[in-house]
Amino acid sequence: MTAVERATSLAELLRGTTGLSPRVARSLGRAVGRAHALGLRHGDLHGGNLLVDGSGRAWIIDLASARRTSGAEEALLREDLVSLLADSLERCSRTGILAFAAAWLAEQPEARRAAWAEPGHLDGLVAEARVHRRRSLRRHADRWTRPSGLCDEHSVAAGSLLVARDAP
Repeated sequence: MTAVERATSLAELLRGTTGLSPRVARSLGRAVGRAHALGLRHGDLHGGNLLVDGSGRAWIIDLASARRTSGAEEALLREDLVSLLADSLERCSRTGILAFAAAWLAEQPEARRAAWAEPGHLDGLVAEARVHRRRSLRRHADRWTRPSGLCDEHSVAAGSLLVARDAP
């Protein structure tokens, strides 16, 4: 275990005014891609568990839920990516997502790269992440709307909306 000097989490970067640069997105994609290529499934992959140090190097932290897979368990790796996209999607540009995905894909074994590089695969992941995010928000609405949470609940004709407190 070691301290990561001058580190900022992906979640903090996405909350910032500058957003996520393509260079940092590629660094994060390479780190997660290398882990997945080695068969490591994080199990709790979100913006708080990815750090970027002062030199732009990416770090994966909080590996308590991590498990080694046989490498053939594509669904588990997909769950990691969907979880990360769901956590970060609203705050990340399409350019950032594409830079991350391209770097992730470049680290994968040839067979996985061929299967995952098919047209529409990334769009499918993004769509799955949006569904995952909506379900998670509904399931944990009480956590998001408590006084220390990040959202307020607003009634609308169709039901209710969760709105980020820092949203304009």
